[in-house]
Amino acid sequence: MNSVTEGFFSRLMKILIFIFVGFVLFGSYYIFQFRGLKYAESMELAQLARNISIGRGYVTSCIRPVDIWYLSDMPSYAFQAQSCPDIRNPPFFPSIVSMAFKVVKPAFTLKPGSLSFEPETKVIIPLCILFTLMTGMFIYLVGVKLFGWRVAVVGVLVFFLSKSVLDESISGLPSSLLMLLVSAVICAALSFREAYEGNKPVRFMVLLFFIAAMLSAAIFLTSYKMSVFIPLLAFFMVSGFLRRSWHVAGAFLLVVLIIISPWLVRNLKVSGNIAGIAHYSALYETALYKNYSFDHECSPTMNNTKIARALKQKFMTTFPEMCETGLRTIGNGLIICLFLVSVFNKYEREEVNHLKWSLLVMLLLVAAAGAIFPAGNSNVFIPFLPLVILYGVAFFFSIIDRDEFADPAWKITFAAVLVLLSALPLVFAFSSRRVASPYPPYYPPFISYVSNLLTHEETICTDIPWATAWYGNRNSILLPATIDEFKKINEGKARMAGLYLTTVTGDMPFNSTFVAGPMRSWLPVLNGNVPKDFPLMHGITLPEGRNDQLFLTDKDRWARPSVGAGSASGSSK
Repeated sequence: MNSVTEGFFSRLMKILIFIFVGFVLFGSYYIFQFRGLKYAESMELAQLARNISIGRGYVTSCIRPVDIWYLSDMPSYAFQAQSCPDIRNPPFFPSIVSMAFKVVKPAFTLKPGSLSFEPETKVIIPLCILFTLMTGMFIYLVGVKLFGWRVAVVGVLVFFLSKSVLDESISGLPSSLLMLLVSAVICAALSFREAYEGNKPVRFMVLLFFIAAMLSAAIFLTSYKMSVFIPLLAFFMVSGFLRRSWHVAGAFLLVVLIIISPWLVRNLKVSGNIAGIAHYSALYETALYKNYSFDHECSPTMNNTKIARALKQKFMTTFPEMCETGLRTIGNGLIICLFLVSVFNKYEREEVNHLKWSLLVMLLLVAAAGAIFPAGNSNVFIPFLPLVILYGVAFFFSIIDRDEFADPAWKITFAAVLVLLSALPLVFAFSSRRVASPYPPYYPPFISYVSNLLTHEETICTDIPWATAWYGNRNSILLPATIDEFKKINEGKARMAGLYLTTVTGDMPFNSTFVAGPMRSWLPVLNGNVPKDFPLMHGITLPEGRNDQLFLTDKDRWARPSVGAGSASGSSK
């Protein structure tokens, strides 16, 4: 009895030490490296979470002209900026963040002169760090099931000391949640296989089956691109040993479809398509629409022949780049090399080989999806980094377990060297302490000041609508491609009381954008020569003496501003 008690307390102490060290590591990285959200996607998802938490429902304050065009085709729908449904982002991540908002109750108002925003520092980043720590737990469980405790422990250490992992944990992106879900569903799938081989009770197998299905549904509702992962997971769960395996795999996919069907029905009802407008993101960075210019369009021309040709050209160019550079940059180069070599290694246990080949096909399919649909600010392969690390570490141990490294001391030394080499980028990041500021263009005091010049009922037009929606809590419309389209929206859809332009527009290539490009009508406005018939004639520039940002409105709304430390004031025009 004492030995059992001692064993329990020993395991408990190890878990507590693991949690403490993890929080110290991630907390230190957060303190030294986090200077606010810097990605458009993270801000857009954050404002969605806030809207859910305050009872507005799944509506967005970040609106694009192409969204207005798409929703206008819905019968009996009248566009309102105050209640615009989100039709492009899956709901799982913002829903979890919204629940955390309800529990913590952070202040959504930026304190004057402060660069720290409570919802980020008290909810979003700690939540992403928690997801990453939980991922480490599942890496250990999967590692033990597949390769044993040595690989599991070293795999967790390599994962936690990877700079890319810590960067994702303070990004505010859903990538940390995706890593957790992928690791958890693989653990559930392995447990399902073990339960079948061990003749466990049917009820236990059914429970694991439904847990894996719910986790798979959560993966889809976090990232649509990850839908290619689910059929391969179903194949892995039943491959090589289960009678009538295709029937079980089909039932698994059916259960996943049933779980996600309410969301698909919601999209169909709101937008007329089960994916909303998300499928049109394939047009980004094509020959038809450079970068993200498609979002600025009020009435895009849909020529199927041209679209098919542009998508083919995009895929043929981007897919090889994804395979060549994308996988190589998700983590430490040594681990990635070990993983790639491990693909050619045959393991004794069949489930290890099945998962290896399934993982390889998953990576290829995700690369294909990422080549068509934008990867956003996160590496499209990052959800699979835990598995990549485990296979890389397992292959490393298979090398040092050979006779020439028979001395256990040498094995420990080589394992320590592998961990240290994986941690080198992190060590350099801590030692340099040079953190890139989100400005330009994101400076919360400027954004908050400009937004507060408008009332909550008014709408602002800007080239960073995700930022004004998040930091300013104002309904924000992305800058249309032309002044004529701005007037069309302003007169027929939503009256815009302010125009806020930043270096996002000012730093665009001059000739291809403003001389012969689609946004040439905005050049006089950027130069301070506002057309006489433009509805917004009163202006201010920020910061004083630099004119990085321009704010135009319909009337004189300000005294000389004071929006931050130092020279964070503007000059009126």
